[in-house]
Parts: sequence; structure tokens; C-alpha cells
Amino acid sequence: MENAVNDVLLEVYLFRHAERIDFADENWILCKENEPFLYNPPITKSGIEKTKLLASKIKLNGQPIVYTSPFDRCIQTALAFINGNPCKCTKSNHHCSVNSKNQILPLPTPQKNLKIEYGFSEFFTPTYFKKKPDIPTLSEIKKKHFSQQNNNSTCSKQYLDLTYDTFMDIPRIFPESYNGMISRINQTFFNLVQSILSIRNNNLENVENNFSVQKVPILLFLHADGINSILNYFVKEDDYQIPYLFCCKLTLKKGKSKFYMEIP
Repeated sequence: MENAVNDVLLEVYLFRHAERIDFADENWILCKENEPFLYNPPITKSGIEKTKLLASKIKLNGQPIVYTSPFDRCIQTALAFINGNPCKCTKSNHHCSVNSKNQILPLPTPQKNLKIEYGFSEFFTPTYFKKKPDIPTLSEIKKKHFSQQNNNSTCSKQYLDLTYDTFMDIPRIFPESYNGMISRINQTFFNLVQSILSIRNNNLENVENNFSVQKVPILLFLHADGINSILNYFVKEDDYQIPYLFCCKLTLKKGKSKFYMEIP
């Protein structure tokens, strides 16, 4: 059993965002005050509570590193999950991992472990947008979701990593082609994996034999099209119906060229 655990190189959890308010409340759409947010709607209060409930049921081995789309619905879902699944550390300010003996291992990495990844943005298609949407900058995201005045940021103010350099920018051309979206999502995902593991020749099988980084769970909060792109390419699974708060865990083992998927 211990060898099987040691064979695991990486565990990545994929989440779709919670219920978006414009699909749940017609009155929200009709309110003129909400016009600037029609292309970037928040999630519902029910979505926040359901996310916290989901988080309480998922056992993570240590405090996660979180990557999220810059859209509000993904950021809010990520924050709700973080607040619903606190790290069970002996020292609350430590980033941690758990070894094979179930002992907590503090890591010398900062706790600013929520990263905004623009490469995971929504599919820029006319089906979703009448024009190219204005995606918030990192400073705008910080002010909206992580400021002292934002009550929703309780227990999460310290999470935003302002030093993180996104792997890919938002699409420059609108509309974005379907193949272009798939390429963007998959390249972003592979770059992320490559940054965590030591990979040669863009091949997941060629992971360095001396890989010894202490493992922490990686959480990605994405949109439905992005999740399907990753599953199709890295897991070789056909298109899924991706409901709100869809969750799956991807595991990469030594010598394997694709991830193994399971539903928690």
C-alpha cells in the first residue's frame, strides 16, 4: 500500500463553479444596477452554502494550492470551498502536508496560495458573450474579493498570491474558436503540471526519478468547457455533463502518460 502511495506524483481536483445567479434569478438580470455584471455574474447564496457543504465532505491531505479562473463565479466558489475545508494543522499559519505515517509536515512556503490563472478563463464564444468581456485585473480582483471590507473574504484575506505570474493571458481575439479554447485550456493545465513536476520533452511519462517534492493537493476552479477539455486530453474521457459543483480527482502516477480520474 505504501508503494502505491509513493507512486502518486500529483493529485489535482477539478471543480466547476457553483450556481450562477443570472441563471437562477430572472429579477437579477432585469435589474439595471446589474447590467455591468451580466457577463461576470456572482454565484447564489445557495451556491455558497452548497460549496461549503461539499468542502466539508472532501478530505484533503494538507492545505491546498488553489488555481482559479478570473471570473467572479469561480473565485467565489474557491473562497467558499476554502472556508468550508480549513486545513487541520497543528500550527495554523503553516502550509502543510501529510507523510505516509500521517504526520503533519510544515512546509516553508507562504500561505498566499490562491492564484488567479487567466488561462482558465471562460470560452470566449458569441454563445456566451455578445462582445469580448472585460475581465477584471488582479488589483480589481483583490479589491472586490479580498479587501478588509469584504465580509465574504473572512479567513481568506491572506490567500491571494499577488506575485503569481499567470501561465497564459486571456484570448486576444474575439470570438475565440472552439479548438483555440481547447488549446488554451490544455496548454495552461500542462504548464501548471510542468511547473510542479520536472518534465522533459513535454511528456508526462518523463518525470525526473529524483522527484521528491512533498505533495499537496492542487485545486482548480473552472468552467464546464475547461473541465471537459482537460478530461478529454489528459484522461481520455468523452465529454461529460458538467453540473454546478462537479468535482473529480485526477491522479498522475510514475511512468504514466495520462491521469486516472475518480469521483470523490
